Amino acid sequence: MDLDGLVQLRMEVEPAEPSGVPITPQSVAEALCRPGYVPESNLFVLENIHGNVVGYVDVFPELDIGRVVLSGLVHPAYRGRGMAKALFHCAMRRISELGGANTHVAVAEDDDAAIALLRSLGFCSVRRYLELGTVLDNLSSLNGERCECVLRCPYPGEEADLVEVQNACFSGSWGFAPNTVREITHRLEQPGRSLKDVVIAYDDNKPVAYCWTERYQRHSVIKVPKTGRIHMLGVDPAYRGKGLGHTVLLAGLHMLKRKGISIVELTVDSENHVALGLYLSMGFTRRSANLWFEKYIHE
Repeated sequence: MDLDGLVQLRMEVEPAEPSGVPITPQSVAEALCRPGYVPESNLFVLENIHGNVVGYVDVFPELDIGRVVLSGLVHPAYRGRGMAKALFHCAMRRISELGGANTHVAVAEDDDAAIALLRSLGFCSVRRYLELGTVLDNLSSLNGERCECVLRCPYPGEEADLVEVQNACFSGSWGFAPNTVREITHRLEQPGRSLKDVVIAYDDNKPVAYCWTERYQRHSVIKVPKTGRIHMLGVDPAYRGKGLGHTVLLAGLHMLKRKGISIVELTVDSENHVALGLYLSMGFTRRSANLWFEKYIHE
């Protein structure tokens, strides 16, 4: 696999079509070594006559919930030549081999060309996710609520606690595939990540809410504000309505601020009104939006 070529393509397109997450060799390599993913079978690339990567489609199976997630792009200079459709047909053949029941793909809400292409291929829009952001300058003025749970970072060897609470919080949510200890451990073992980026609320020894933060690993000669992300945040359904979401979010934001982060971003389902209301009340504002499209394979 031409990792350098794939990174170069992503970095060339990113300034004009920002994905919201910095593109680095590390982030691309991490995506290619996800547990359960085989790039030799699930990644299709297009090269020009000079051998440069000018397009790709990634087929990521989540067969436990009957779906396959597609992502990809074609370099702007090569669009309008049927390359995106060619990549899509390669992906659909692979999805058929995998036995996926349906496929999902996300595109920017304002990407009219991509939306038109997906609709021409039989996809329909099913979900809207918002990208929110905030500046942490005024965080010290936000007060926490009294919490009867113990808030702490999980210790080494307690990765299963994060798996337990994450699956409990999101089981049955649209698009969520239950995680395994192997998957969570893999993500935490990537450079710049650790259990110290996670805060969990424990009721006795039971994990009941959590906030998982991340710091972007940017490398730039230009001084830019350090940016972090709320990767995941959730509260066990049995413990909702007690202010735990606010408590763990505030703990996560303070955690990021102590690490020098000044800008925090996150993604939220527009139909999750409770979570959206929480983030807006904490000073987050909308930056952009993505539409998720769906196509059933065996219609």
